[in-house]
Amino acid sequence: MWGAMSSGSEETDSNRAPARSLGFLQLDPRAQTSLNRKNIESVACNSRGAIFLSAEGLLFACGNDLSGRHGFLGLGEVYHQPTPAPVLALRKQKIRQVSLGPTHACALTIAGNLFTWGSNACGQLGVADCPRSSIPLAVECAKLFNSRQAVCGPNSTIVVTSNSPCSPPP
Repeated sequence: MWGAMSSGSEETDSNRAPARSLGFLQLDPRAQTSLNRKNIESVACNSRGAIFLSAEGLLFACGNDLSGRHGFLGLGEVYHQPTPAPVLALRKQKIRQVSLGPTHACALTIAGNLFTWGSNACGQLGVADCPRSSIPLAVECAKLFNSRQAVCGPNSTIVVTSNSPCSPPP
């Protein structure tokens, strides 16, 4: 990992010389050794954090969530996590895709279930009466649409589906 690492890890790869650092700017690549043997397949990131997806469908999150203002890490009431930690609320789900917007995140399971968490200031979580959630919430209607992909925008979540059972007849 390198770049503006204001919420990244302090770890270094023991086989390399220490990385040069200037404040919160990581100038040299630095290994994220806490993810060794986790078989990471993909990652989603924003300016304050990252969520890693393993080949086994598990999520790991790290970052700094501005004193808990949003909850996008999905780690419950943990808002500053310098090294990747498991998103325990989804440990029984097999995740196939994850996305991270500026203030919220979403994960799609292999069964087509959609989970969202973080800020819901603009309705981006797809659940009513919830200003934010620091743990993943199931979006009940997503399975009806046979969700294939989900992406977090700045204030929205966009889901690609293979059908639309709720669309009006032609």
